[in-house]
Amino acid sequence: MREIVQSANDTPCRVRFGGDGRLLAPSVELSKWSERAFLSMTGNGENTRAVRESATELLLACGSEAHRYRRLDAGRFEYDVILLEQPRRPIVSLDLLFPEGLEFYRQRSLHPEERQTIARDPFVEGSYAVYWHERNGEFRTGKFCHIYRPKLMDARGAWTWGELEFHDATLDILLPEEWLKRARYPVVVDPIVGSSSVGASHLIQDGADWIALRYELSMPVNRFQAPGMLLGECTASFYCYQHDSEAAGIPVIYADSSGNPGTLLSSQAGLINFDTYSGVWRSGTFMLTDPIEAGQYLWFGAQALYQILPCFDDGGSLKRMDTEGYSSPPSNFVSDWSESRILSMYFSYTASQAYSAAVLDGVRVTDGRNRMQTLWRGIPANRCGVRSSCAGLIALLRRCVNVASSQDVARRIGDFTRRRSDSGSPAAGPSRSGTFLRGLRSLSGATAFARRGIRIVLRIADGFRLWDYLTNRRLATYEVVTLSSRVTIELELESRL
Repeated sequence: MREIVQSANDTPCRVRFGGDGRLLAPSVELSKWSERAFLSMTGNGENTRAVRESATELLLACGSEAHRYRRLDAGRFEYDVILLEQPRRPIVSLDLLFPEGLEFYRQRSLHPEERQTIARDPFVEGSYAVYWHERNGEFRTGKFCHIYRPKLMDARGAWTWGELEFHDATLDILLPEEWLKRARYPVVVDPIVGSSSVGASHLIQDGADWIALRYELSMPVNRFQAPGMLLGECTASFYCYQHDSEAAGIPVIYADSSGNPGTLLSSQAGLINFDTYSGVWRSGTFMLTDPIEAGQYLWFGAQALYQILPCFDDGGSLKRMDTEGYSSPPSNFVSDWSESRILSMYFSYTASQAYSAAVLDGVRVTDGRNRMQTLWRGIPANRCGVRSSCAGLIALLRRCVNVASSQDVARRIGDFTRRRSDSGSPAAGPSRSGTFLRGLRSLSGATAFARRGIRIVLRIADGFRLWDYLTNRRLATYEVVTLSSRVTIELELESRL
């Protein structure tokens, strides 16, 4: 077993064991999203040699210890460090290599008295949830992997817990020294690594009953940065696992105001039913009618109508607002609670794409001073630059120097205005009705799809010298050319002097 793919139906994670193939080493490397995010963990590689290999397991011998990798299921594998004798130091260190933007969130370790009130999987206590800094869209929740709390077991079956400690580029597994002295070797230290995008926690205890963490008649939101320009219809997804007939909510996005949620940006959001008997993603749509630039901070979450029962990890920034009495999301967010928690939710969107189409058919336009000449030119229909879907009026203003094109998919009229500088030096004869020839090479293209009509105006500001032979003085003039596109995917060029 040298390479596997985990979480194939979630956020696929490629996992490679035993080094890069050229040199055998006790290492494992995880990567997601076309290797934009990756994490390499390498142990003591002294005299590494393969001992056993199968479709689900790889065992490497490395001096006084061995490293074993075993696939557990579709979303987890086990990384066993096998101590053949008592180590000189009660620490197993793994060297880490990862890109900037990978964040390690330590999950809270519970005090003995807290264990009576909080139902947390003991494997999660003191573990690390690892998140990528980009979220939503293809990154979903942004969760890269989860490194669970390690368990130690000796040759007699006696066991205890180890502790994880992350610092700089090292992950240390702290081993209880007194237990190591009493243990019978070999001792197996077995942290588990999962690659699911879902948070590892969800339960709390209420008295004698175990219940799910819930937000009732309130609105929790997490802070994130927009990975790209956002506009139009988006699809919100929330991980649900708990049966409750009143579990439902409305997805929301709020603007960021000095690190806090501000004004409501989303609209036309429907109610999403969160009631389920098993772990599933539930989805619904909402609209962003104003463009949101890439890198802008936002707050995403849901208004509970009447309950939200999420999975979560400790980390990040969460704000909550009491929305009792609100039947729909309020225009302004008034926070009444803050906590460090990342809920298992995300939204997807259609990424803006840029294409360029050039019309390079050199054309000469002969214009009379007192008449107008119309020129028709066909434009390829499969080239676009700016794509917009909207229900109302769209106005895009761009400064185009070389290549510019626009595509509009609209229900009404979309207006596109462009400015472009050009230069020429036509000479006019003494007659006011004189003509001149000017070479025109257009690098501007436009494609339109509409139910009614789309007017595309190309303004060409021509700075040139016009000699008036009657007055023998220099005049400045401007030429305005109107370019119109109809549903026939053709452009009408009108020139007036």
